Amino acid sequence: MLRAVQDRCGFAPGEVRVICLEGRPLHRQTQDHEIHDAALGLLESGHVTVCDMLSRRPWPTDGPDYPVYGVRSAYPPRPVPGTPSVPSVPDTAS
Repeated sequence: MLRAVQDRCGFAPGEVRVICLEGRPLHRQTQDHEIHDAALGLLESGHVTVCDMLSRRPWPTDGPDYPVYGVRSAYPPRPVPGTPSVPSVPDTAS
């Protein structure tokens, strides 16, 4: 479906992302996930433990701070929201 939407709309990379979280199978304590970009395709896949996610309720708004396991990504890791892309250097000139 995402491919059909992309064919029709022509989104640029990063404009539309879809996160797929598998329903939790019985007798398994992990959930698989995939992150797709409309223009680039599959960006990342991996799994999280259900107990890690449940311990974080209410859900964080600044990005995941629970461990994500088995991540397979075709691209460099995404920066954590709120972190500068270049480390700040203190001004010692004054």
